[in-house]
Amino acid sequence: MLAAALRRCTAAAAARGLLHPVSAPSPTAAVCSIRCYSHGSHETDEEFDARWVTYFNKPDIDAWELRKGMNTLVGYDLVPEPKIIDAALRACRRLNDFASAVRILEVVKVSEIMMLRLFQKRWAISLIHTGLTSAHTILLSVVIHERT
Repeated sequence: MLAAALRRCTAAAAARGLLHPVSAPSPTAAVCSIRCYSHGSHETDEEFDARWVTYFNKPDIDAWELRKGMNTLVGYDLVPEPKIIDAALRACRRLNDFASAVRILEVVKVSEIMMLRLFQKRWAISLIHTGLTSAHTILLSVVIHERT
């Protein structure tokens, strides 16, 4: 019913000359529109690390900023570099905040365990796809299970 009403409105608008023919977009227009969506430059790993070390090395950082920085860093779903963890723990020491230091170490431990398990699973799957025999696959799964 809606489609029929839409067709009637389109036909009436075309009869009155209200619709203008639209040509198909050229391939260069499609490429241009894709390029317009990348708004910023990509940050290298060194720049990322330097940004977070600078953030945690601020002399006037307070406990709220420390927690907010760690929550943001954990939200990136990565294991922070040791220099970032060092800067965060030194900020905890400047604030005399033992609880935040313990939380930071717990977050790093959990992140490393999760990343290790993900890496082991991907590694095992890639080995299986390369054509290992079933005996090798069983041995590999036993080794991975014992290490986690």
